[in-house]
Amino acid sequence: MSQGYQSRAASEDDLPALCELEAVIFGRDAWSQQSLMSELAPGEGDGDYARYSVVSCSAGHVVGYAFARTGGEDAEILRVVVAPAHRRKGLATALLTAALAAARRQRCVRALLEVDADDAAAVGCYSALGFTPLHRRVGYYASGGDALVMALVLTPPVHVGGGEAR
Repeated sequence: MSQGYQSRAASEDDLPALCELEAVIFGRDAWSQQSLMSELAPGEGDGDYARYSVVSCSAGHVVGYAFARTGGEDAEILRVVVAPAHRRKGLATALLTAALAAARRQRCVRALLEVDADDAAAVGCYSALGFTPLHRRVGYYASGGDALVMALVLTPPVHVGGGEAR
């Protein structure tokens, strides 16, 4: 994590801060409190997927978070959010890297995400980490904006002898 920031698993206690960040960042496209709450359940998810959630804190306050789901060969990066005052400090990269590490632990071979096609900073961040565009979802967001679907092939586990290296 970037200097001066701490990361930890997200919890129900973080819900008010998550709701506030959602409203600031996403406006009409913000997730509801109930939707955020459903992503805070650690470990096993419903059915065939597992959930992963992490927050980044500064001076005891949540300033960023990431949510991911893993299932089968795919991981879906649901949210990577950083408060405007804390951007350009490597937090989004650190949060996304943590989510991708969780996906690799679950033996996923591909990570997928959707990003506002007009959000050049986010698209640039994801591209720098190796994500490539798959397609555009026109008018996807409530605001009318397009979503760009991006994918990253995760490095497969290396097989050494009869075992598997991690």
